[in-house]
Amino acid sequence: MSNRHRWFIGGVLAGALAIILLCTAALTGGLITYLLLGSQPLDSGQTTMIIDARQGWQSTGVRVTPGMRVSIEVTNGEWTYWSGIQPYNSGEGGNYICAAAMPASQCVEPLPDFPVGGLIGKIGSQTFGIGRYLTLLAEQPGTLWLRINDGDGGLHDNAGELVIDISAQR
Repeated sequence: MSNRHRWFIGGVLAGALAIILLCTAALTGGLITYLLLGSQPLDSGQTTMIIDARQGWQSTGVRVTPGMRVSIEVTNGEWTYWSGIQPYNSGEGGNYICAAAMPASQCVEPLPDFPVGGLIGKIGSQTFGIGRYLTLLAEQPGTLWLRINDGDGGLHDNAGELVIDISAQR
């Protein structure tokens, strides 16, 4: 076989591989886009997420637009903001609200006027308490993020996770 034939066969194989990769990307484009970009429009429908108490803000991958009705519900799981000391809860948090004990500007929690250990969310610059269930009308466009209401420096002693159902409707 001549070098010319080897180059031709190599080119054909490389082209075939490129076509296979493009077809695969087209068929799984939604998944690839979700994995790379971290968000997906949820014009109408429902998705389920697991939110870990040991992590800060966690993207749900759900993009909302102003006026969209978003429902967030804890369907399973428990977490605590101080493993071995504070009891586990299902998103409602504990009895301590930092802003009730001191000026909110001195608190380390992302939402000082909501119970520590509670489930909170944000869309754009709008941060809000959720607890076990919340339905809201989005005021801003953006991705829905969720987390435990605990300071970033205190996440290391947290434990548990919550299973969250999210539904959105225009």
